[in-house]
Amino acid sequence: MNKRAFTLIEVLAIIILLGVITMIAVPSASNVIKKSRETSCEVDKNSIIDAGMKFVAECINNDGCSDEKKMIKELRDVKFFIDKKYLDSKYSKYIGKKIVVEKIYNEKNPNAKEDDDYTFCITKIL
Repeated sequence: MNKRAFTLIEVLAIIILLGVITMIAVPSASNVIKKSRETSCEVDKNSIIDAGMKFVAECINNDGCSDEKKMIKELRDVKFFIDKKYLDSKYSKYIGKKIVVEKIYNEKNPNAKEDDDYTFCITKIL
């Protein structure tokens, strides 16, 4: 009787080996997925910040920034950027998120706060 088959010990050894490989691979894969999501979110946030900077630059160049409160309100609204085509509609998931807008003074001018030498910038998206 010369049968070719695996013994119970060999099968158990293979199962244990597969379990060890799984224990090593699954956490690594989940970390890669988590980091890619974080990177994607960071890229989206940077795109929204860039859209805000583009809006402020166009507003200043067209001399349309007479109403600061209106401009700050528009900078805090992702829907505004989507409607005005500064952003694609894929960013609609950020509608309703808190956008922090700060007044940035010109660092080269020591009297900037007195001279109103400043611009607005999106600094964070929460």
